[in-house]
Amino acid sequence: MDWWGVFYIVIGLWLVSRAISSIAKGSSSWFWNLLWLAGGGYVIYLGYLKVSAPAPGLFTPVVGGGRR
Repeated sequence: MDWWGVFYIVIGLWLVSRAISSIAKGSSSWFWNLLWLAGGGYVIYLGYLKVSAPAPGLFTPVVGGGRR
């Protein structure tokens, strides 16, 4: 489990809740509301990918170029 993933999920939930609150109040335009909603959903998705990724093993190679 990656703690950055948990952080991304929390930030994404905050963005989505902010967008839903703004939609309910009608305080800003639909463009910005949809942008915040899509951004929050994407950040939640990134956090889910980081949290659900398998932990690296002792003898498995690091994918994506780690330290050498």
